[in-house]
Amino acid sequence: MNHPQLTIRFTHRQWIICHQMPLPADVVWRTIIDTSQWPVWGPSVAEIDCPDRYITAGSRGRVKTVLGLWLPFFICDYQQSRSWSWRVGHLRATGHTVEPRGDERCLLCFSMPWWAPFYLPVCHLAIKAVGRQHTKKQYIKP
Repeated sequence: MNHPQLTIRFTHRQWIICHQMPLPADVVWRTIIDTSQWPVWGPSVAEIDCPDRYITAGSRGRVKTVLGLWLPFFICDYQQSRSWSWRVGHLRATGHTVEPRGDERCLLCFSMPWWAPFYLPVCHLAIKAVGRQHTKKQYIKP
């Protein structure tokens, strides 16, 4: 599936969905590391319980899924202003990457394990929701 600004590919045993966003990379990064925003842009996230509003390497907490299940999470990979991924329950879940594309553009990518292509539509909705947050209001300030 390819749209002018959306790409989906399978590489290195994982699915990756990316979208070119007309937003600065730092704005998108701040949005995707802000746990208070996860239920806003994450279609599978109902609530978050985490002592860190902005995640970093090693952040831990619980996520309540839209199915009502509370699951523990752990930020297992983290590169400041670039990428993070997490484990939810005992499974490696999604990865999140922001790549600058000039001053006012970036590429937002979500990755998921090879066995989870069913999660691509959820990630597509999440990427669109991140962008929509900023078309309705000013950029989120730290």
